[in-house]
Amino acid sequence: MKAPFVLLFAVSALASFAADSQVAADFGRMRTQHRQTLQTALLPLKRNYAASLDQLVRKASASGDFELAMIIKTELKAALPAGQASSSPVAPITVPPGTPPKGRNAGLAAEFAALQSKHEEAMKTLVEPLNKRYAESLAPLAQRAGLAGEIETGAKIQAEMKAILEAPKSLVEMPLDEIEKKLEGSKWSFPERNDSAWVRLEKDGRVFVSWANSTFGRWKVTAERTLMIYPFVDPKDGRVYTMDTAMRSATSVDKKGKVVKPKRLD
Repeated sequence: MKAPFVLLFAVSALASFAADSQVAADFGRMRTQHRQTLQTALLPLKRNYAASLDQLVRKASASGDFELAMIIKTELKAALPAGQASSSPVAPITVPPGTPPKGRNAGLAAEFAALQSKHEEAMKTLVEPLNKRYAESLAPLAQRAGLAGEIETGAKIQAEMKAILEAPKSLVEMPLDEIEKKLEGSKWSFPERNDSAWVRLEKDGRVFVSWANSTFGRWKVTAERTLMIYPFVDPKDGRVYTMDTAMRSATSVDKKGKVVKPKRLD
């Protein structure tokens, strides 16, 4: 007499599992489609921005402001779409031996800041409507997840909606001391050396490195909101990192011109 009940329960459970799996599958499909839509929409904008940065790198190098040239070049590498090269090759930025340090080229620095702000505003104008439509399309899916009892999938959908609608403040909008405070004590991978290497940004401005178990240089946040790490021995041999808004990942260029992407570990 118990067999029909057991069979009915099994069929119901399988139907519920299939419904839950469909919600998760639909969420994955919609998320992938949204990412692809954003990439396609942003591609022309990124290419134009990269071309403008390319010209600015050359102007900064020609003016002798090598630190600003490094900062802009790093921004250029971070801005280029995956697999894309700049419109014209950027010559390596080298500081001739004995070159005295020069002050920041205020005109070019202002031009760079204006270019960044214009690009971020253009990105915001383009992305916000797309994100809003995507979030609106996720709302019914979150309801389906609730009705199906798929708590975990529902939570992921809600988190996705929140992340899209509550975008963090841009680094350009943050005061320098606020950025520095958020970076103090942070630990980062250092792929330029090896997969297990890491560095820690100490509160006193020094940089502790895992492979030497000691400090080897200093760090600072530039006026352009990039992170710069430079050794005690030769401050000119510094490295510039363009950070994401959440300050959880960064992009830089090693001495061979290869793009490296350190991640925050703490």
